Amino acid sequence: MGCCDVFILIILILLCSWNEALRVLCCNNSYSTAMEGLTHEIACLRESVIKIGEILSSSSCYNTLTHGSQVPVPKLKSVTNLAELEELETLAKDKRFILDAIKDVAVAFNRDKCIGQGRTIALRVLDLFFKRIFLTECSWTGMAKQANGDFIKSKVAMKEFNNVVDLYALAVENLDPTFSKSQAIKVLRQCMVGAKQRVMV
Repeated sequence: MGCCDVFILIILILLCSWNEALRVLCCNNSYSTAMEGLTHEIACLRESVIKIGEILSSSSCYNTLTHGSQVPVPKLKSVTNLAELEELETLAKDKRFILDAIKDVAVAFNRDKCIGQGRTIALRVLDLFFKRIFLTECSWTGMAKQANGDFIKSKVAMKEFNNVVDLYALAVENLDPTFSKSQAIKVLRQCMVGAKQRVMV
């Protein structure tokens, strides 16, 4: 029996006891009319309490109260490989994860000093999302230029991970609202092109 069940049971016991007391009082005709009305109100209250109990027992709120908190939302961590990128793509479908990730990123910055610093912020946020060495394995389309000038698909295609890209852009825009989503994505694309140089920095 959960804490809500116990609470409801106590209320019902008290109401039943109060009802019995009212019946005794109602034997005295001087109280009869007033007590009948009060008895009706208490009966309605009991029905309401029962309905509330039924609603609570079938709700996620009830499960949270009686069975502990919901499954904790995973924390954002820098992606180091394709498997982690795929995992982040799945996580970034969850609104709770999105909100928590944006909040976690914001904690690392003084938001008041971020306005107008979009590109710098975008670069720093990028390092929170991806390890620099991993970005050397990525390109926007997944195509890589070979020594002979041909292009073959040999890299991770970042554009296929829409949820991750959107989350990154949202995290940047949250810190500097003057820096648009398209500008943040442009920084990401540029950093994938120059990923090898960034690794050496």
